[in-house]
Amino acid sequence: MTKTLPRACCRSVAANAASDGDTLVNISDVSTLDIGCFTYKVRELNDYRDEEGCILMGSTDVANNVISIDTSYNEEVVRETLLHELMHALLNDTHVVDEEVEEKLVRVLSPKLMDTCKRNPALVEFLFHREVHTNDKKRKRS
Repeated sequence: MTKTLPRACCRSVAANAASDGDTLVNISDVSTLDIGCFTYKVRELNDYRDEEGCILMGSTDVANNVISIDTSYNEEVVRETLLHELMHALLNDTHVVDEEVEEKLVRVLSPKLMDTCKRNPALVEFLFHREVHTNDKKRKRS
C-alpha cells in the first residue's frame, strides 16, 4: 500500500523541482552561518521529509543551530529557501514573536526581500561589498 502524504503539511513543489537536465545547486560554500551570537551549520539534503513523511524544502533547528536545505530543487528555490530559513534563525534570536507569528512574517517577508535584492543589484552591492565607489574614488568600508 502506498503511503499518501498529508495535504496540510505538504507544499506543491513539483513545478519547482530540478529536472534531469538541471544542475543541482551546491551550497557547500555556505556550510556555516554566523547569526547573532550563534553559528549555524547548513546541512544539504535531498528528498527532505519530516518524521511523518511530509515534504520539506528546509527547516531551522534553533535548539541545535542547524539549518537544513533540500538542494534537489532549482537554484532559485534553494536560494529562497535558505533566505527563508535564515530569517527564522534571525527572528528566533530576537525572541520578540511566537512561532505562529514568526512563520507568517517569514512567509511574507522572505520572498519580498529576495525580490527586492534581485531587482536592486546596486543596493546589494552597496550593502554587502567592502569597497564603495564614490565620485570615482575608492574607499574601504569599515
